Amino acid sequence: VAVASETAVYAFGYGTDGCLGLGHKAHAGCPTQVEFFNGKRVTAVACGRQHSLVLADMCLYTFGVSSFGATQTPLWKPYPMYSPSEVPDMTARDIKRFLAGGYHTVVWGDGGLFTHGDPA
Repeated sequence: VAVASETAVYAFGYGTDGCLGLGHKAHAGCPTQVEFFNGKRVTAVACGRQHSLVLADMCLYTFGVSSFGATQTPLWKPYPMYSPSEVPDMTARDIKRFLAGGYHTVVWGDGGLFTHGDPA
């Protein structure tokens, strides 16, 4: 997943389990625009083993596999997530940095450090 401009996010590679955010599980051999982010101001992305994070319009979005809660979504959310979904409780926080690991996510912003997923 990559930011090509302030309003364009592209994904490519292994698409199983929705980790590309394209709305399906097909692989993408060439960069393909993630339509969900059209018109949103994108400032950063992070990619984990099977999930990705995108900061857009001061909201944090995630997609892909939620192994061990890595996507920070409630357990009732569909698994896997093929399209971007806003991360609860992260809206309007001043997110300074974030990362997506193998099975975890770390967000640093207003109120401290937030972690979700498997810490191993």
